[in-house]
Amino acid sequence: SLPIPQPIAPIAEPQSEPITIEAIFTPTFSIFGERWPPLVISFVIVAAAIAFLVSFPTMVISNIADAGGEVAALGLTLIWVPVLVALACAACVGLTRVTIAAAANSRPSPMSQLVPPLSLVVRFFVSVVLVGLVMGAIGIAFAAIMAALASVAGNNQIAALLTAFTAIVLAAALLVAGWLFWAWPFIISDGRGTALGSLKSAVSLTMNQKLCSALMVLIAIVMTAIGTVVCNVGHIVTGPLTLLMFAVGYLRMTGQSVEEPKP
Repeated sequence: SLPIPQPIAPIAEPQSEPITIEAIFTPTFSIFGERWPPLVISFVIVAAAIAFLVSFPTMVISNIADAGGEVAALGLTLIWVPVLVALACAACVGLTRVTIAAAANSRPSPMSQLVPPLSLVVRFFVSVVLVGLVMGAIGIAFAAIMAALASVAGNNQIAALLTAFTAIVLAAALLVAGWLFWAWPFIISDGRGTALGSLKSAVSLTMNQKLCSALMVLIAIVMTAIGTVVCNVGHIVTGPLTLLMFAVGYLRMTGQSVEEPKP
């Protein structure tokens, strides 16, 4: 895996033999127990940076708007949002590389991967924009159709049911997308896919390991819920642990090495 080979090194043929969730979950805990410091530290750094980059500009722009500068606030928002997305992409790629390095026990230290190569950030940014545009267009179109049906029906109860149905369908679509594309950021961060090619490779991995991929996504949802219940502080542990689980799954499914701690 790391460091990044140049040019793009495609992933190996996906593992056709079914991989059990135990083959992923068990090493995840043993690796986390030994190599948790870089995982937790990098996660906290990225989370704190993203929180600042979201809250501080939002406060500044809000103050400008409150002072009567609505046009200036709108202009700053249009400028800042793409910058924020780009920085978030860089943070995601860096954090993913740290996790892959920890799972494979790569040298040098996993923390050295936190600042990723610009080429990988650009690939991921382009991919995120394309996926966002497609999903946004589909979501808007579906919501518009449901709104039109509710308007034609002219009944508040029917409108409420259609609204609930829309929310359920969109939630299900997000769940399916998470299942199909969970490996997408790992493939790009590992330097093994283009902006579009990584999406195709991610689907291929999921199709080869349908059940294991589904179980990983469900476990990730449960762990995220646990982190939220514990006053959000639990994310400091569940966040890195969830990423590590996906990294181990990615390495296993692509035939790469996972170095477990020696007994």
